[in-house]
Amino acid sequence: QVPLLAIGLYLPAWLDWLACTVAVGSLVGLLVLRSRRGVTVAGGLFSAAMLLLVLADQHRLQPWAYQSMILAVVFATCSAADGLRWLRMLVISIYIFSAIGKFDYEFLHTLGQQFLSTLAGLCHLPDQFWSPTFRLALAALFPLGELLIGLGLSWRRTRRFAVGVAVAMHGLLLLVLGPWGLNHQAGVLLWNVFFVFQAVLLFWPIRPPAADASEAALPPRTRWSLLGKCVVSAAVILPCFEWFDRYDHWLAWGLYSPRNSRVLCFLDEQLADQLPEPLRQHLQVSQEDLAILRLRIDDWSLETLGCPIYPQDRFQVGVALSVWERHGLGDGMVVERRGAANRWTGQRASSRYRGQEALQQLSGQFFFNAVPRRQGE
Repeated sequence: QVPLLAIGLYLPAWLDWLACTVAVGSLVGLLVLRSRRGVTVAGGLFSAAMLLLVLADQHRLQPWAYQSMILAVVFATCSAADGLRWLRMLVISIYIFSAIGKFDYEFLHTLGQQFLSTLAGLCHLPDQFWSPTFRLALAALFPLGELLIGLGLSWRRTRRFAVGVAVAMHGLLLLVLGPWGLNHQAGVLLWNVFFVFQAVLLFWPIRPPAADASEAALPPRTRWSLLGKCVVSAAVILPCFEWFDRYDHWLAWGLYSPRNSRVLCFLDEQLADQLPEPLRQHLQVSQEDLAILRLRIDDWSLETLGCPIYPQDRFQVGVALSVWERHGLGDGMVVERRGAANRWTGQRASSRYRGQEALQQLSGQFFFNAVPRRQGE
């Protein structure tokens, strides 16, 4: 666990379980309660519990968790009419920023090509005969579709069509990412299903909800409504800073976009026996030196937690530090830090760090915390 803020290093482990219990209980409350006060209390408790969980471990700041926190704040503070407007704004921004994040070298040449090949295989199309230029153009259709959905949802006249395209796109993603295609984690598939229902619920009824419907759905306008609007405004504006590498990749809705900064962990072959079996399963021979092994912390996250590793070098440095400290790897472990890929060339700046002093200096270079919680804390 790598807390988001340094204060998270001192949080007791039982607080995580308490926050998790409160989050689950308040989520149930949001689903079943109909009174204004009940929705307000449940939404506030859910947001606070999720925030505490993220402070204790930034790996929990998955995109769906981040979005759910924003939704809960809006439910707790805004009236139905205001909530509808601001949630529409949030969803539109997700589509637009997600699309912008894919118009880059990394997506078009890597994951976009995987999507394309998988879809071509499912449709029995001979993609092996397509030219590289044609493949790049087809891969660009994925973010182009997202961008058109975001723009289409922004205007009343095009919303119905955009909702239909959104439903079709997420259905296509379920096909590509599901067990028939790339076989991604269940959480990824469920989030796409959620986006299908979200598009219909927020955008298909063109007219605002009637007054009596809003009474049951969300609390009326209160002095707290400004908080909900500020939270959504921040979620809509702050992703722009990711373009300058000043904001987290996932919080900028960089979904399926692999240009994020990252960390690679290497260790001497003779140190492999010092790792427990669950970690040794994720060792692979380095392409540069047969005596050097690479520890795939991204695969480790997928297998043990069922979710992708948080795509920031800051968090991954913390994971590397935890492995180094717990298993006494000394100078036999090397951490390679790779910056975000250039949008036009895919090139990355990289640097390597070996030994305790170098790793600790590296962890101190970030604005947010990059130091792991100690075992047992």
